[in-house]
Amino acid sequence: MDKLNDLKERLVEIIDGRTDLRPFVCDGSPLDCKVFLVGINPATKMSADFWDFWDSEYGFHKSAWYEAYKADRQGEPKPTSSTRERINRIVENASPVKILETNIYAAPTKKKADLNLEQQTTKIVTFLLKTIRPRIIVPYGKDAVQYVQSNDIKAFIEDIKASVITTKDVIETKEERHLISVSYKDACALGARIKRKYVA
Repeated sequence: MDKLNDLKERLVEIIDGRTDLRPFVCDGSPLDCKVFLVGINPATKMSADFWDFWDSEYGFHKSAWYEAYKADRQGEPKPTSSTRERINRIVENASPVKILETNIYAAPTKKKADLNLEQQTTKIVTFLLKTIRPRIIVPYGKDAVQYVQSNDIKAFIEDIKASVITTKDVIETKEERHLISVSYKDACALGARIKRKYVA
C-alpha cells in the first residue's frame, strides 16, 4: 500500500493536481504491470476524475472506469472507440500478463492535432517507465514509436533490457500502424505475441 501511495503522490505532483488527464489504465496495481502499451493520447474525455477509480490498497479499478467510459460515450456512434476495441483484444489475448495502457500525452482529445503545446508533454509516461521499469514496451502509431526511439528513452530501455514490440512485428507492413488501422485478428495476434514474449 505504501508503494501505491507513493506512486499516487508523485504522480499528483507531476500532473499538478489536474483531473482531466488520463495517466494510464490498468487492472489493479500499475506496479505489477511489466508490459506497457503506449499510444499517442486518449481520445475520449471523461467526466469523472481519474482518481475516482483509484484506491491505494487495490490500485486502479478498470471495470468501474470502463463503465464510466462507456457512459461518457453515449451519443457517439459506438460505445467504445475503435482503438479501445483493439486494446481490449490485445489485453484479453495477453492475459494473464498484466498490461498498463498509457500514452505519450495524457490529455484527451479527439485528434492529436487538437493538443496544444502545454498538453504535449511526455513527463507522465517517462515517469511511469522509469518507476515501473517494464519488461516489454509496445508502442503503436508513429509518434509513440518515435518517443520510444528517442535518445534518452532508447538508452533507458536498453539499460533495463526491456523488449520493444511494434505492429510491424505482427503485421506484414512497411511502416508502423496505429491500432485503429489494425484488424481485430491482428490485435489478437499482437496480444498473443506479448504473452509468448513475456513467458519466454
